[in-house]
Amino acid sequence: MIILVIAILGLRLGRRALFDVYGITGAVVGLVAFLVILTSWRVIVRRRARAAGVAEYTPESIAKQFAKSGAAAPAFEEDGTLLGASLYAVNQRSKVIEVTTEFEVFSSTGAKLGHVRQIGQGRFKRFLRFFTSFDQFLTHHLDITDRDDVVVLRITRPAKLFKSRIEVFDGNDVFLGRVVQRNIFGKINFGMYSADGEHIATLKAENWRAWDFRVELWNGAEVARVTKTWEGLARTVLSNADTYVVRIHQPLNEPLRSLVCAVALSIDLALKQDARGLSA
Repeated sequence: MIILVIAILGLRLGRRALFDVYGITGAVVGLVAFLVILTSWRVIVRRRARAAGVAEYTPESIAKQFAKSGAAAPAFEEDGTLLGASLYAVNQRSKVIEVTTEFEVFSSTGAKLGHVRQIGQGRFKRFLRFFTSFDQFLTHHLDITDRDDVVVLRITRPAKLFKSRIEVFDGNDVFLGRVVQRNIFGKINFGMYSADGEHIATLKAENWRAWDFRVELWNGAEVARVTKTWEGLARTVLSNADTYVVRIHQPLNEPLRSLVCAVALSIDLALKQDARGLSA
């Protein structure tokens, strides 16, 4: 953190001098140097943590995340599985440069429940994601696995221009249903449909930035909530890692249970995948 503060102060103090002496070229060089310092610092910190065997997310940090989110205690007895949880934390793995999205999922006790991994990222997609944001319009695939790396759910977000949708499958590739974006402007909401096309719930953004969501049944009863939590200054500045807390308020029948789990664990990539902090 000290290095980060020094780097920011150095940039602020040196920016005017660089610009006055070298013009725009000096300003660009100064900015690049600043980014190099920050990136190097982040890499060093991560390597030291790995060498010391320190996990990026610990039970203590997960407990703090739940506390900051304001989420209530689990609403029902959990069975220790991904689909049997009432409360879980969804945390993106910190990367200085990200071309493949990965999340880790933790239970209310801080134990690891599973992973969310983006699959099928060929070289072309990696190139686009590294240099541009155009990959947000392409098709994306996610695998949701349990703690033993067994695939529990599979998600496909087909190519899109303005509105997103996701297709949800179980671990055996059986189609369970889809989640379809209904609007572009204002508070974004999505219809949740079973495999036979029945509308079973609605996913609604709490605000125009689409950071927090709630899942409502046809009668307006809220059955789940997704709350974005602040990932910390260093992680915000040096990576694209997002963190969420998900609470399911009551036991749900299939396919709604799997659809809620799928959408809660894939909001950042499958539904948004746009400029940071903006809706799909």
